[in-house]
Amino acid sequence: MAVEYYSRNQHYSKEFLVQKLLSLDIYKVGDKQLYELTARELNDEFSRQMNIG
Repeated sequence: MAVEYYSRNQHYSKEFLVQKLLSLDIYKVGDKQLYELTARELNDEFSRQMNIG
């Protein structure tokens, strides 16, 4: 079962957030840190990177 996080009426899976962060070319596929973050932490990081958080 995928870990899921709800934010601002949006529903994101952990896998979706990882892929979004990878698409920003800030993280690389082998970055262990990225896969160890919780869905909430991934959402916070994505928001921070997009300057919307």
